Amino acid sequence: MQRDPLPPPWLVHACADLYRACVEAPGAPDKVIARAFREDRRLVDELRGFVADTVQGMLRARGFLETAMRHVGGARDHHAALVFLKARRGIPAGTRDAALGRAIEAAERETGRVDGFFPAWLREALPGGVEGLRALTAEPPVTLRANALRLTREDLAEWLWDEGIESRPTEHSPWGLTLDRRANIFRTDAFREGAFEMQDEASQLVALLCAPRRGDIIVDSCAGAGGKTLALSAMTEDTGTLVAFDTASFRLEALRERAARAGIRSLQIAPLDAAGEARRLRLTGGADIVLVDAPCSGTGVLRRNPDIAWKLREDDLPRLVAEQEQLLRTYAPLVKPGGRLVYAVCSLLAPEGTGQIARFLRDHPEFRRVDAGGVLKTCGVRPGTLVTRGDFAVDPLRHGLDGFYAAVLERGKQAGGSAVRE
Repeated sequence: MQRDPLPPPWLVHACADLYRACVEAPGAPDKVIARAFREDRRLVDELRGFVADTVQGMLRARGFLETAMRHVGGARDHHAALVFLKARRGIPAGTRDAALGRAIEAAERETGRVDGFFPAWLREALPGGVEGLRALTAEPPVTLRANALRLTREDLAEWLWDEGIESRPTEHSPWGLTLDRRANIFRTDAFREGAFEMQDEASQLVALLCAPRRGDIIVDSCAGAGGKTLALSAMTEDTGTLVAFDTASFRLEALRERAARAGIRSLQIAPLDAAGEARRLRLTGGADIVLVDAPCSGTGVLRRNPDIAWKLREDDLPRLVAEQEQLLRTYAPLVKPGGRLVYAVCSLLAPEGTGQIARFLRDHPEFRRVDAGGVLKTCGVRPGTLVTRGDFAVDPLRHGLDGFYAAVLERGKQAGGSAVRE
């Protein structure tokens, strides 16, 4: 396949079909791709990396492809796959199909290869101009978090090396490794033994901002599948009480499996049913740390989830902001006097970040902002440009990391309730 400038037709069609399935599916593309790998026996291991890379690349370039397709008479999905492969490999017009070459040239003139990748409203809302948009369409790195309960990242790097995978330490996170090239890490012995989790460095740094201690009572209000939850467990050396809440039981089941593989025993998983709500109320006024990693637009992770740009609607933003505000109101009372509330979103949009926290602090004078840079320093991380006006704020353009905003807040040490150590 490497000698041929383009893959065989059946593989082009397979990529095109999978691209269309990802566009139309309500869920995340990685789930759609994984299901296709299970069901299509033609997509053997040595082809899966190419297919996943091509489909994700097409999703990142969706605006460009749709622009090009307007210049192809009777265009079909496989034409979009061919346009993407030709454009990425620099195959000139006249090779195999001159019409597609001309369509690529037209799309490049109309979109500049970047602006057209996103809907107009989102282009205007995102910061960073053309360069910021370009960073959001780049292929993201594969970053791992070493499971500190079992080994150091140096030990993990050596283990992966023995399995044929090269890596380098992340710049900021003390747990992180970035792979030098893509590899099937989920087939490694290191993964099966719970030595690591896949987690972007920015997400690792959000967990560090919580700065938990041994024995702390910690609440993760929107745990999901638990990337930050597991990092917090490792930071406490699997001590104390860590309660992971979420409304989606299937995500919590994934967390349960990951925690078992990582060897974590102190974690308590609580679906937000009637029993979960009762447990939440019992924690009022007694949690040392509450993490609100809120549902958001996901604009900070567009390089990993490019479908977000097309599934997100402009009128979704007020609904998401209202949901975040409600989560803060619901979980802030759980923080004990002197305890810490950490609010985080993987968003680049100000209404979900600085705007949300400004409103919360205005309505909750019992909380004050803590300098995120100081917290990172206590964890051995030099804050540098990771912190803006006291809050953690990173993005792909300036830092090469997923886009995240996080604020660290502390509750005043007035008298308050106490939580039951469950």
